[in-house]
Amino acid sequence: MIENPHRHRRARTGFTLVELAIVIAVVAILAAVAFTRLMETPESAERALVMDYLNQLKSAASMYTAESGVHPQGFDNFVDTNVPPPPAW
Repeated sequence: MIENPHRHRRARTGFTLVELAIVIAVVAILAAVAFTRLMETPESAERALVMDYLNQLKSAASMYTAESGVHPQGFDNFVDTNVPPPPAW
């Protein structure tokens, strides 16, 4: 008796447990990476906002110095203008 060659293909029309486990593991890894990136975003935005405020303060002090000829007292101790920028993640 001759077997139908297409009969065996129809019996294997799905994913194996190992294939599903690999796909789930890859999706979990991608979700973990995306989640950590999203959680770092508010912190880096806050850091950028603080740096912007410090730059505005430095600019205001420079304008005050230009207009009055006197540097604001305590400004050098208040703002460290040599702060390195935050790391780019």
